[in-house]
Amino acid sequence: MHARILTIGLSAVCLAAGAVSGRAATNEAPPSTLVELATAFEFAAPVREEDRIVLRKTGRVLAFDVDTRRLLCDDVLVWLSRPVVRHRGDWRLDGADFEHVVRPLLDPRSLAGAPGGRTVVLDPGHGGNDPGAVSPGGLEEKTIVLELAERVKALLEKAGLTVKLTRERDDYLALKERVRRAGEWKADVLVSIHLNSHRDRRARGLETFVLPPAGCPVTGASTLDARDKAVCPGNTHDAANASLGFFLQRGLVQATGGEDRGLKRARYFLLREAPCPAAVTECKFLSNHKAEEELKKDEHLAQIAKGLSDGIRAYVDIVGKAKEAAARKPDHSDSSGNASSY
Repeated sequence: MHARILTIGLSAVCLAAGAVSGRAATNEAPPSTLVELATAFEFAAPVREEDRIVLRKTGRVLAFDVDTRRLLCDDVLVWLSRPVVRHRGDWRLDGADFEHVVRPLLDPRSLAGAPGGRTVVLDPGHGGNDPGAVSPGGLEEKTIVLELAERVKALLEKAGLTVKLTRERDDYLALKERVRRAGEWKADVLVSIHLNSHRDRRARGLETFVLPPAGCPVTGASTLDARDKAVCPGNTHDAANASLGFFLQRGLVQATGGEDRGLKRARYFLLREAPCPAAVTECKFLSNHKAEEELKKDEHLAQIAKGLSDGIRAYVDIVGKAKEAAARKPDHSDSSGNASSY
């Protein structure tokens, strides 16, 4: 199914007909051009700056790289499902990207339907006979991510959240069992913690993955296959997934100063089958020599744990505010979608 196209126009303004599923319940028509989007969310008029179209307001900046899938949202890289392209004099953004990426990052009301409790399940990747990535010097991913999960757990519990780990020892745990435990514990958030690896040992940086909406490709592909068209349990939380992923990526980049490889989309089993908003974080490239040395240091592990904790707490807080706003009368809601905590 082809998603509705959202026109990013610097000239004519036209409203797209029809509704998009998953939209927060309001009486407003959704913005269909960048001019309308800027007006609805109180940005200044969009401007072209070299190869970018930029929207600004106090404390917020959206910068769309034209003819690419790159969006900088407040200097955090977010990968869109499809490129921003020029058509009939206007720049166009795919409708699914507006509904499931841009809107959740601008309008907290779109998160009002997300699970609103404070139970977080952390999933340290791999374990047991599955070491995950192994550094040139022999560091194993399974060991480091378990330590990171324990550190994040301590930080979140100190902030008053309830936290469970899918594994607390060096045990192998099937992906299906990880998802089952998250469901059994009635998780409101599921974050799987990993370290990356690449045959090019120069590869470095931080990235976070969430599930693409049905009908949208993964970040590494431009065409669809049969699996891309299927609606998965994880798609129940498309808007919340984007918000959670954004806050995690922002938290990691801010806490560590690492290279921002962006919020990306993937159809990993855990993301497809998650019973709640979920994300997979890749906190460093274990194959990179410098990163390997950093991961041996307590100070750097503390930075990564802080970034993950900050991201989760920011997401939980914004969902709580969205639910509070939804409980008030619509006449008293903030139609601009402003959220200073973003």
